[in-house]
Amino acid sequence: MLISYCSQIKNRFYQFKQTFYHNLEIIKNNKNTEWVIVDCDSSDDMSDFMNYFIKSPKHINRIHYYRTINFKNYSIPIAKNFAARLSSGNYLFNLDIDNFIGDATENILKLSPKGICCNVLRKGVYGRLGLSRDMFNKVGGYDESFLPAGKHDTDLKLRCGLVGYEFIDTPCKIEAILNSKEETTKNIKSDLDWRTMNLINNKKMNDNISSKNFHPNKEFAKCELIYNFSKYLSI
Repeated sequence: MLISYCSQIKNRFYQFKQTFYHNLEIIKNNKNTEWVIVDCDSSDDMSDFMNYFIKSPKHINRIHYYRTINFKNYSIPIAKNFAARLSSGNYLFNLDIDNFIGDATENILKLSPKGICCNVLRKGVYGRLGLSRDMFNKVGGYDESFLPAGKHDTDLKLRCGLVGYEFIDTPCKIEAILNSKEETTKNIKSDLDWRTMNLINNKKMNDNISSKNFHPNKEFAKCELIYNFSKYLSI
């Protein structure tokens, strides 16, 4: 089984560099893992860092770095779908860049094909959410009609529940980097704050569940990307 760790990032290199080397070692030590990183056109040092890393002897070909070209209206659920769609594994694990992989690989191997989640304060809060690719495809991934932040992980989990998929709570032993809601939304172009987006998305989530709409996406957002600074592609 190949496990795909899927991350998306926008101008949060200051946190990524705190988790990167831990997560790199996890990937290096398990050949049945890959790490897909989608950089949503960051304007910080993320691109320079990854360019240096990919050219260095430490680079391994199971770390895939993509940089969006025309993704102007940053949305977390859409970006998470980009990472999942670009991955190859039959088990997908959403890894927020402020989170450490920790013992997730062992938990996945033990509990698969069931889903795993972490909802303990400062140890994930759904920033660590894993499920089989078959189930991800069955429910259509994250709901791309949601506003850019708030409730998208919970919605995905509940929609999986509509078709009988079970998640097991497996808290990470390593604390995530603590973020404020302002940090979460500072790169989103919206006049709405996190609380307002969360309330609106909560209603969308409840509508999905009450109507048993487990696959809300009619089609996915389109994007052009550059892969490892050399190959251009469209998804």
